[in-house]
Amino acid sequence: MAYVPSYEHDVFVSYAHVDDEPEPGETKGWVTTLVLSLKNRLAQKLGRSDAFSLWMDHELLGHAGVSRQITGALERTATLVVILSPAYLASSWCQREASAFLSHLSKRRAASSSEIFVVRRDKIDETEPDEFAELTGYQFWVQDRLGATPHILGTPRPDGDRQYYDRLNDLATQLADHLKSLRAPAQPAPQATTDQGPTVFI
Repeated sequence: MAYVPSYEHDVFVSYAHVDDEPEPGETKGWVTTLVLSLKNRLAQKLGRSDAFSLWMDHELLGHAGVSRQITGALERTATLVVILSPAYLASSWCQREASAFLSHLSKRRAASSSEIFVVRRDKIDETEPDEFAELTGYQFWVQDRLGATPHILGTPRPDGDRQYYDRLNDLATQLADHLKSLRAPAQPAPQATTDQGPTVFI
């Protein structure tokens, strides 16, 4: 059951499958680990673990076409979480997911790019697509010094990494706040009143 009325899902996670391959000796990939922690924090902020619906596809492979199931889920989802990385930009599958959501987003009344949350998993050396470049996002990589290889936070696992959890908490808080704003009924604009002065009886 979705938290936001009129949607089937509240969050759709779009990611490159290669970014979720577990490191040797690990059982869960980076994306899965992040999403599990995100779901826990959203449950805490929204009140219950079944208070919202998060859609993440673990089955379809990157070379498969975007199925009706995927496009249908995107159309019926309130927000999109993009796990942005070089692999994401190299994937035509991921590009089509983002394009499909943006297409549906343009048809929604009062919709804006605030429905897209960008998790920057790794440093991007090329120019980001326009739909992501202007979004602040949540940076999950650090570069200790100029010329050094960037380090992806939470690799191979978070293990109490303060920077990782700070960014995770920012994402969860702002995503929960946005879902609450989408759920809240629109308030009617106040009616203008005309001050006509006191009534005089003769």
